[in-house]
Amino acid sequence: MRKLAAFICLMFLLQVGTAFSDSSQIGTTANNFLKILPPAKPTSMGEAYTAIGDGIDSIYYNPAGLAKSMMYELSFTHVAWFQSVNYESIGALLPFNFGNIGFALNYLDVTSMDKTDSSGNILSSFNPYSIEGILNYSSEFAENFYIGGNLKVMNFAIDPTDSQNGSRASFMVDLGVIYDMSFLKGLSAGLSVKNLGPGTQYVSSTFLQPFTARAGLGYSSRYFDIDGDVEYVNDNDMNYYVGAGTTLFDILGLRAGYIGGTINELSAGAGIKLGGLAIDYAYVP
Repeated sequence: MRKLAAFICLMFLLQVGTAFSDSSQIGTTANNFLKILPPAKPTSMGEAYTAIGDGIDSIYYNPAGLAKSMMYELSFTHVAWFQSVNYESIGALLPFNFGNIGFALNYLDVTSMDKTDSSGNILSSFNPYSIEGILNYSSEFAENFYIGGNLKVMNFAIDPTDSQNGSRASFMVDLGVIYDMSFLKGLSAGLSVKNLGPGTQYVSSTFLQPFTARAGLGYSSRYFDIDGDVEYVNDNDMNYYVGAGTTLFDILGLRAGYIGGTINELSAGAGIKLGGLAIDYAYVP
């Protein structure tokens, strides 16, 4: 009960964070590609995955979720984003007796842009990109209580042709916990804080990282999943996420969700699982 009470207090504090969220801070943080969460399954559920995550996909939502998997996992994701932006991701999960180890490598490619002078004359072209590596450790710290953390190293190149000021490396960590309620099997609460680290300097200015704190409550069973999250971000308004999914015949997964706050939109998707192979697709308008 003490663990549950702690979660309730943390979620309350996160709600209080609404008073400190401020949309006037848009554009004041670095490395905003970190807000793109690539896995298709949680994306189709409105990105509501903080409490029910239980595999390699959790590395982007709650690093504690990887501790709930007992299988080796390998994941590939391709995201076709707007403005011809492509995001490629590969992840792996390795279970051990002392805990689980996870890895992820992400690459964001932006279409070619023109470099111009103050008069609008085209000087050359350049291709912004970002690359990120993640190392995760997670474990069942106590009965039904899971902890995890990510160490992230990344490089964001706004203008790769500018060797002095065009790109910068950054280091940060994510931390998360999940508690499975004992009074109802399948009911979980989760909390994660992401992108904790020093600011990134471009030219003569230093920009804070896009810090987020997210709490969620969810229920997961063999046939049905539902999750609701609330998220504080340091450069915009509060965000809210809700999603659900069902599994038919142990093969077909159907999912839908809603994102509210900074943006308001629906999401949907489906997945097919055959043995140890799963293919998931998500659509977000």
